[in-house]
Amino acid sequence: MDLRDYLNILRHRWLLIASVTLGVVALAALATWRTTPQYASSTDLFISTSQASDDGQALQGSQFSLQRVKSYAEMVNQNEITRRVIQRLDLDETPTELSGQITATSQLDTVILTITVTDPSPERAQRIAETTADVFVGYVGELETPPGQDQATIKATVTNQATEPKSPVSPQPLRNLGLGLVLGLLLGAGLAVLRETLDTSVKTHRQLEELAEAPVIGAIPFDGGADGAPLISEIDTYAPRAEAFRVLRTNLQFIDPDANKKVFVLSSALPGEGKSTTACNLALALAEGGQKVALVEGDLRRPRVAQYLGLVDAVGLTTVLVGRIELADAMQETQFPGLSVLSSGKTPPNPAELLQSRAMNS
Repeated sequence: MDLRDYLNILRHRWLLIASVTLGVVALAALATWRTTPQYASSTDLFISTSQASDDGQALQGSQFSLQRVKSYAEMVNQNEITRRVIQRLDLDETPTELSGQITATSQLDTVILTITVTDPSPERAQRIAETTADVFVGYVGELETPPGQDQATIKATVTNQATEPKSPVSPQPLRNLGLGLVLGLLLGAGLAVLRETLDTSVKTHRQLEELAEAPVIGAIPFDGGADGAPLISEIDTYAPRAEAFRVLRTNLQFIDPDANKKVFVLSSALPGEGKSTTACNLALALAEGGQKVALVEGDLRRPRVAQYLGLVDAVGLTTVLVGRIELADAMQETQFPGLSVLSSGKTPPNPAELLQSRAMNS
């Protein structure tokens, strides 16, 4: 399929796409509404070495601090730290559960360690962040103090105190609804393409021409009033349906133009698709154009031609085929000049066998 085919699919399946999109957006809105708001509070720690005596030691200490920051970022939410925080704040959760609320990050080439705590309560998020920073400062002091010495080689200092957040960091309604909209459009478009791919019905002239490997010579528009007025003689002369049959009549005249007599067979895949009305109206259009037309009704199961044209249905094709009447006597003239009709006649019990009989072939 090319781009035009995909655009046609989107145009024809817009209701499916819109329904799926609205459904996904509604689910996103529901998920956002049911999600417990989470608040985040952050604090910054500055990692440094003990006071250096010269520039060389200061440079080495700076490099050492940079290396330590990366390791500290992995240690902040370890169970030892969270256990101490739980004890100090008397929290009702396990160290593992609390570690899931704490994250630590360090910016590239800096000695700043940022600790962030998320919690449904903004006040609790602030308290946990402050306590975690305080506990970690003490833990670094313990960890970095060599045996037999009183001073740690690395120390952590709080440079930015945690504050109580005013608004939640999640959920984010606009982001969620936007993602739902995009996902819904993509999912809807995908389903539309899939449904169109699996749909084997013919909907366009182009599809019909590709499948039949023949040009379309006419198209009759749908007319909601056709049930009440099936014949074009019963509607306005310039009605779209009447004009369509005249266009079809004109196109048929260009098929084998040298032939004195032409035979056209009308059929369809299923009953009730308009074979009889199309045959009657095409015959009327041809007769209206000055042609001498003989309409033979071969639908022996659901005949309608005699009813539409106001003819006798007691005699017709079936009575001719069984030899009860001659063909010339079975032909009926209509009120339309140039149009004669051989109706189906009485409905036989074996229409298929009758249509395949020797009399039909002769």
